[in-house]
Amino acid sequence: MKQGMVSCSRCNGVGNIEYKAGGNLSVSRECTKCKGTGTLDWIENIVGKKTPDLVWDSPTLTHDILDAQKYIEMYKQEYQMSFNYNNVIKREQV
Repeated sequence: MKQGMVSCSRCNGVGNIEYKAGGNLSVSRECTKCKGTGTLDWIENIVGKKTPDLVWDSPTLTHDILDAQKYIEMYKQEYQMSFNYNNVIKREQV
């Protein structure tokens, strides 16, 4: 750990918090105090870590948006094919 940094008191330096959802089921969520890093400087330890602003001109973000658009188009095509197939099956059953 770097000098001046402390472990997050909310997650004990793990970066996430487990919540019991009932029975043996548990859900793990990113710590809201350290934003998943597990460490804070002394100011962040008092006020919490600020969420970084998104950089909209990031090549990675642009790539992710294009991938999402491709996925949406593929899903639309798959849904349309499934919809057409189901309508053909329904007509044949009548």
